[in-house]
Amino acid sequence: RIDKIQILQTPSLLSYVRARRIHIACARRFCSEAFYSVHRKQYYALAFANDKGGYELRNPYFKTGSSPKYYTTIQGEDDSKLNVFEGFMDFLSCCTYYWKVPKHRTIILNSLSFLSRIEPMIVDAEKIYLYLDNDEAGRKATKGLMDSFDHVTDMAPVLYPHHKDFNEFLKR
Repeated sequence: RIDKIQILQTPSLLSYVRARRIHIACARRFCSEAFYSVHRKQYYALAFANDKGGYELRNPYFKTGSSPKYYTTIQGEDDSKLNVFEGFMDFLSCCTYYWKVPKHRTIILNSLSFLSRIEPMIVDAEKIYLYLDNDEAGRKATKGLMDSFDHVTDMAPVLYPHHKDFNEFLKR
């Protein structure tokens, strides 16, 4: 249960963001901090909102999410193209790496299980840029999309071919 959402300010969470090599301004733009309860115990974490009002929750010790689980959409200046990130740390890593928010509409899946839900956006977009993980699940999802659609570009081998994901690449 989420008890309270506030501006990102707790020193240990700010240290966590720094340890992930994410710019604090970027994290504050897209994340809050959540105080929540599980089995009557209180916790706090970095909170990244999804499109249904739930949150992805991260701190140095674990990652979880609140209900409802869903993907996150960030509208861009140009919605003809679509960026697709597997997780929000990778999206924040991209913003940090390029020192800006992507100008195209961006979907953060928050779970590969939501990939099928965004297919209508994939069909409608002029170009798709994938930023999925370099693990078995990410490669399988990428292959499936690239086999089904001609307008998909896999950015993992371009940006982080020797790293698990964008954030691991950023932390190198």
